[in-house]
Amino acid sequence: MKLRSLYLITILLIASLLVGVISCGTPAPEPTPTTAPPPVEKPVMVIALDSDIDHINPQEFRSDAGYHAVANLYEPAILQVLVPDPDQEGVLLGIAEYGPGMATEVTVDEENAVITLHIPDGLKFPNGNPITAHSFKYAYDLAFQMPTSYAPVLFPYMGLASHEDVVAVDDNTLEFHLEQLTPLTLAVMAFNPFGALDEATIAENATADDEWAAEWLRRNSMSSGPYVITEWEQGVEYVFEPSPNYWQGEDYFQNSKVILRVVPSAEDRELLLRQGDVDMAWGLPYKNVDDLKADPNVEVYNVSTTRLFYLGMNNNLPPFDNKALRQAISYAIPYDTLVEEVFYGYAQKATSPIPVGMPTHTDEFWPYDTDLDMAADKLEEAGYPDGLDVTLAVRMSVPWDVEAATWIQASLAEVGINVTIDRLPDAQFFDQLNGHQLPLFIHDWYSWGNDPSYQLSFLLKCGQFTNYADYCNERVDELIETTAWSLDAAVKEAGMREAQQIIIDDAPWAFLYQPDLIVAGSKGFTGFAVVDDQLLRFAYMGKTTE
Repeated sequence: MKLRSLYLITILLIASLLVGVISCGTPAPEPTPTTAPPPVEKPVMVIALDSDIDHINPQEFRSDAGYHAVANLYEPAILQVLVPDPDQEGVLLGIAEYGPGMATEVTVDEENAVITLHIPDGLKFPNGNPITAHSFKYAYDLAFQMPTSYAPVLFPYMGLASHEDVVAVDDNTLEFHLEQLTPLTLAVMAFNPFGALDEATIAENATADDEWAAEWLRRNSMSSGPYVITEWEQGVEYVFEPSPNYWQGEDYFQNSKVILRVVPSAEDRELLLRQGDVDMAWGLPYKNVDDLKADPNVEVYNVSTTRLFYLGMNNNLPPFDNKALRQAISYAIPYDTLVEEVFYGYAQKATSPIPVGMPTHTDEFWPYDTDLDMAADKLEEAGYPDGLDVTLAVRMSVPWDVEAATWIQASLAEVGINVTIDRLPDAQFFDQLNGHQLPLFIHDWYSWGNDPSYQLSFLLKCGQFTNYADYCNERVDELIETTAWSLDAAVKEAGMREAQQIIIDDAPWAFLYQPDLIVAGSKGFTGFAVVDDQLLRFAYMGKTTE
């Protein structure tokens, strides 16, 4: 039996400064209680978000703001490791390592595919109920059995067949009996849907029609994470305060509380930041980034990510069931213009369904640099020598999607493809997207698990509900299956290279761009943590002193 143990190394971000005053000549007097300096007060951090919290049930799909909230309310037993960004002070970057958190020891039995977590005594929910191995076991039970939960689709990627294979041996011991270890086993265990849950609280709020208290969870939490919500004003603001029983203690928090304000207008978010009325603004226009960097009262951070935007073409709906037409559109996209004019250089061109920054990415098979002559040839091959009319759906809430659509419209017009842009409210866009009713659309995706097989299985596998282009290639499916659970790097590399070559030739999408993640804070803002899920982690956020 081969055993490997991982032990907790807790890295705390310390924001306070020790200031000593030394006088020359006369020795300083002995300190007395009356002369002791008062404790340094931690700041209240105010964040302007571009979307509202729809709900906070950790098991259900939700708005972007809802995901940010849940990431700070629920905490899994193990965590992604964060390290300081060597290029940007005040930034922490998640790396491809996952170590203990509340679980102080993780033992991996590779021969038998069993992972054992040690949960120490003394952990508590905010209401004082104990957090034990049973609390984490219950989270997997609920995730698997709640009818509206999306979490079961994650189980195979960690090698877990059923919630019944998660066993609480006793209060301190949690075992995962896996079908096999996978490249994402530990990464998925660190996802926030698997944060500890209090079974007693769920039972108190369950009903005959809702045995898992799904509706209660949408507006209430039993936080196992660092924060609790103390005020909830829908569409206006939400107040998060440090959980009194959080396991890392009060020194972990670099603020006294966090206020999330819902500010739909990007212009208003920027104005509030420049005026000093908020400490951080999320989702600011890329065209203003350089000006913000020049403002002495603003701190700007930009980080490359694996978030991929694409022009989806539904392969089941005419005229996009025509491969040559999809290739024609791909040749007609003004890629470099989009990067420079929409993102002002804070993006990179996408050349594959596997983004830059994800293992096995290659641009070797990319042929679609803007070529209007080739686009015209492919259009004729597709049977549309005189062009055609199409409608492009975009979210009106995403300004760069709308801007990109106008540039795409102009470029496609040069080869006879007349594009009507349909700017849709989010609810209408997603209703049609999830119904696979949009023939042509701009959408984006980033994978919480930075793995190419995981990425492709969600986006381009036959029949997958998030495969909004309804692309289907049996060989690609075989390659996904072959590589998804393989720990052999050579198998992964070879399989994903072939998959990229096939997909790029089939052109189910036009691959557009990977924008940088931009965050702007007030002067002295620090503690921007970039985890694989790209969700804000409030506890690190604070202010430096002058």
